[in-house]
Amino acid sequence: MDKNGNKIIWQPGELIYSSGDEPNGAFLVMSGHVDLYTSEGLKLNRIGESEIFGEASIILRRRRTVTARAGEYEVSAIHFTPDHIRTLIRRSKALGAIIKKTQIRLIDSNKQSQELSEDLEALIKIIESGKEANSQIISMVKKMRQNLKRLSLED
Repeated sequence: MDKNGNKIIWQPGELIYSSGDEPNGAFLVMSGHVDLYTSEGLKLNRIGESEIFGEASIILRRRRTVTARAGEYEVSAIHFTPDHIRTLIRRSKALGAIIKKTQIRLIDSNKQSQELSEDLEALIKIIESGKEANSQIISMVKKMRQNLKRLSLED
């Protein structure tokens, strides 16, 4: 990572931060893209030009909940310190509350995506084993259906 003032450049595939890290700021992508992953490696999102990432941990005062990695091309971004982000939010209580609620929903959505991914992996293993597959598959599908209904009720 090359820092030049507020500008940061990451090389293709470079790790930006890991799930569980203390937040050191938020980043506005100027060129390239950044991929976000759960701690288990499920790709959640791709952040591109003129998009910000890394702000949720600062707003919610939590450790990083995802891993960020530069995409297949060089990424340049502008770095914003945690103090700068918090100052922006303090200037408007209403906007701060909206942003905080949105970040909480995003984190919950990421967790639910990971749970569904794990359910699908379990289902694949059951199908591949061939033993007692029918009853286990039905049970897994019902569980997944319940999770999806829960997701649609929360939105």
